[in-house]
Amino acid sequence: MMKKLKVLQILLVILIGTGSAAILTGCGDDDSSPGADPRPSNNNAGYNNVANNSSSPGNNDSDGDFVEEREEFLVREVAATDRYVFVPNSAPGSNTVAMIDGQDLSIVPFRVGLEPTEIRAVLLEDVGSVAYVLCEGSAALAIIRADASSVDAMSGEVERGEVRLLKVPREVNALAMAPDGRHVLAYIDPTRPLRSEASVASLQTMALIRLGESAEEDRVFELSVTRLISSIQFSADGREAFVLGREGVNRIVLDEVQQDAFVPPIALNLADDVFPPGNQQIAVSADGSFMVVRTSQFAGIAVYQFETEEVAAQLSVIELSAIPTDLKLIEQAGTRTVLAALRDSEEVALLDVDAFFAGADVGHALRVLEVDGAQAGLVQVTPDRAHALVYSGLTRLPLLGVIDLESESTRLFSLRNQIRSVAISPDSEKAIVVHRKQAGSAGVGADPMTVFQHSHGMTILDIASGYMRALVLQGEPTDVVLTKTQASSVVYALLESSNANNQGVVRIDLTSFRSDFVRLPRKPVQIGQVAGKIFVHQEAPTGRITFFDIETQAQRTVSGYELNAGIDR
Repeated sequence: MMKKLKVLQILLVILIGTGSAAILTGCGDDDSSPGADPRPSNNNAGYNNVANNSSSPGNNDSDGDFVEEREEFLVREVAATDRYVFVPNSAPGSNTVAMIDGQDLSIVPFRVGLEPTEIRAVLLEDVGSVAYVLCEGSAALAIIRADASSVDAMSGEVERGEVRLLKVPREVNALAMAPDGRHVLAYIDPTRPLRSEASVASLQTMALIRLGESAEEDRVFELSVTRLISSIQFSADGREAFVLGREGVNRIVLDEVQQDAFVPPIALNLADDVFPPGNQQIAVSADGSFMVVRTSQFAGIAVYQFETEEVAAQLSVIELSAIPTDLKLIEQAGTRTVLAALRDSEEVALLDVDAFFAGADVGHALRVLEVDGAQAGLVQVTPDRAHALVYSGLTRLPLLGVIDLESESTRLFSLRNQIRSVAISPDSEKAIVVHRKQAGSAGVGADPMTVFQHSHGMTILDIASGYMRALVLQGEPTDVVLTKTQASSVVYALLESSNANNQGVVRIDLTSFRSDFVRLPRKPVQIGQVAGKIFVHQEAPTGRITFFDIETQAQRTVSGYELNAGIDR
């Protein structure tokens, strides 16, 4: 149903910063009955089952505090290219990184700075495999050109790889790599511990690292940006970065930074009590020409179009029926659509951005879909852009809605436990729902539903048929990898447990729904994919990685590489 909407358009004059052209905003059993009505009774009775005992979210007119959704991503970035995986030496006082070949499992050690922690890796056509390594003990970033070679002047032997160390601010503790693979931002992640020797006065510092044509041309620039960074997004071409934090949004045109600089906030001219800078979510277009902003204080969104040679900067504020709890930007086949989840009104708003920019009034550019009782707190869009999944992570017995984006119809599925994370298979056919284990134990003689809720669990949903398979897991899933074999899509989940018998990896075939658990003798800490294999990095004094062949399921373990990596090269 279409709601009454208002739009306010404001033309802004933007000051383009020198050097960086930067701007900132101010600021198990089977369950397969898809035909039945899955609505539980009192489904929306004030969100009685809010996670973490938080107060219930009210509507726009209520005096209660609004509760934000918390989206947890279990599919994480790992330091791997198509062939190599880079693993830091975790021993105290270490200064090496091991590069393991996923094809023949050979190992090459590289000496970097002290205490290597964060690593990002990329394969560049004209450079080969490159790894960026944050060495927190040395306040440095190491750039490894793994496919370069040199001749040792003393022995005459050809040595593989080239390493260059660049100084970065001591405060930084995280890395974000641009899609071009040639720019990396080293920044302060407020969710991670700050080193004791770091300055508390420099929480707005960031380093931009640029890969040169040669090691001698590598550069690092220190930038002053917002503090308490919550997200970093890049334009699809890697040309621009958008940094969201407590003081608003910084826009960085990466190629234009030529010296240390202050990056001012984008001047949105929005009232801080309506759009408080520290409480925003942004979605940026692939070409970096516009962004959409939501906040937990305002029932609406702001659409900001950046100034170009053809158009002036423009800000439009669009009121909606409820406070948006999530944003997604869908770009395909020449259309760009903003999707806003409206949890309290049980709706989803879809804004045709290009029609709106072309002058269509908001009544024609924006559609509002009722989602039939689904708690539309968070949104995931399938890779083929055919469906949107809407759900809430706050309720104990959630309804998951599947919206067909062509017909705009919605199907509902009742899940058995609170949602912790949702992922979608690469072929867009299956949704993988990881559940949040409820506190306490089910007790002797408890019914299957109660047992499932007090266990680590997962539900696999076949999107086309509506078939669901609930699985009880041996341990807590902390990382998930989605991949494909020749015959099927497959999920690998890393499982941690205080019981050594329950720590390892579970493999789930998304066609047959068969699950296989492999126990690992060491605590698993990271999972990823390289060269047709799944690798699992484990805690071990001298290093340990187990590789699983995706097609044959054969496994092989490499250990002792941290000991070998300590040998002088």
